[in-house]
Amino acid sequence: MAILVVSAMSSGLAGTALLRLLESDVCRDYYLRIDSTLIAPDDSIAEMKCKGAAVQASLSGLLSVGTIAATVPALFAALIFLVVSRVMDKRLLLLLNVTGTICENLFFTTVLYCYNTLDLRFLWLNGLFAFLGGGSVVFGAVVQAMLAESVPIQYLTSFYLFAQAAVTATSLLSSFLGLYLMQQNLWLPVGLGAVLLTLVIPLLTFFRVDEASMDQFPDHGEIPSNGHSPKDVSLKEACTSAWERFSQSGASMKSMRLFMAVMFAHVIGDSFRSILSLWMSKRYGWTIREVGYLLLAGAVFQVLLLPVLPWVLGFKRFHLDREGSLRLVRRSIIFSIAGSFMIGCSWNVVVIGISLIVCTFGVGFADGLHSCLAAGLEKRDISQVFICMSIVRMLGGALGAFVTGKLYGFSAGRENIWLMGLPMWVCTIMFILAALLSRRLQ
Repeated sequence: MAILVVSAMSSGLAGTALLRLLESDVCRDYYLRIDSTLIAPDDSIAEMKCKGAAVQASLSGLLSVGTIAATVPALFAALIFLVVSRVMDKRLLLLLNVTGTICENLFFTTVLYCYNTLDLRFLWLNGLFAFLGGGSVVFGAVVQAMLAESVPIQYLTSFYLFAQAAVTATSLLSSFLGLYLMQQNLWLPVGLGAVLLTLVIPLLTFFRVDEASMDQFPDHGEIPSNGHSPKDVSLKEACTSAWERFSQSGASMKSMRLFMAVMFAHVIGDSFRSILSLWMSKRYGWTIREVGYLLLAGAVFQVLLLPVLPWVLGFKRFHLDREGSLRLVRRSIIFSIAGSFMIGCSWNVVVIGISLIVCTFGVGFADGLHSCLAAGLEKRDISQVFICMSIVRMLGGALGAFVTGKLYGFSAGRENIWLMGLPMWVCTIMFILAALLSRRLQ
């Protein structure tokens, strides 16, 4: 839990400041070519001067290419960790991941700071550090696997929900703090966020898996195929053994394909959130700041809802078994279907507010699905399957963001009010597909 909270606090503090610094550097490069008189003697430039279409297009292009450039190394690293996750200590996996993230942030910050020396396109190399630890793809999967191995299975769903509430609340508070510190100095939240991220490393040394909770998982042994004890094997033997186990687990991985299909369809459906701010601003003529306040209110409601979500959705107890977690998954998808459809049909601010509230009741999907998976796995398979799920989530998110972005671009150029709802209704169809697939889960 502490690892998740510290990581969320770090990203919440530094995220907005880093984006503003990047926008400032892109803006400065643009006006150096157009009108350098707008640049102050200290190389600063008024923020409102950076809101023009040309600057924002350059910023969007820089970020888009950077995202694509980071995806391939992260996917490659995730596939490697998928093979070795059974024989490597999860704390070591997480240590490599956090180290790679620290190096990534340091490189990103260095390029921004040395704007007079380094071309901003060097930021595209930033994703190479994902080779070291797999980025967010591996981080989320490994942390969830560590929690699944440490928390009794009947409490896992509730613990995931409490953890999500704590992370969301931490992100909100740290974002407010970051915005306040930005008024003093843009580099202040960036530095503080970097220091907080390094605290994850000593926290890993205090993490211990509760052996009693491990007895809940069936286990067929951890002896490598060569017959040696785990302590006697070399790295080469360990990797060979891991590959053999991964190959032998093909049947069990195939049984997870339906879970992965449900996750894939749901993530594509949930991709409407990637355009929600722009969509609401365009649809209702609101400023981005006004949209931000509305979404912030939704995030506060989510924090309050998560700890009591099972009770609100009609469960008689907070501690859900595998069947209860599966029902949570199905009910969450129903709320996502209703919420996304209502957003597409929203006529005024009251309806959009109700729609966002309905969508919030669907936030238990991922936690319930991971709990269902963990309850049916051997302990040695948890990390492997969770990494697979994280890869599926990443690919689905990338595809969904691309599709909804294209649909938004198509609908935004037309004045037809019903066409504006097209991206949301396509996402609703994907939620319906996820609901149909979830009915086949056992």
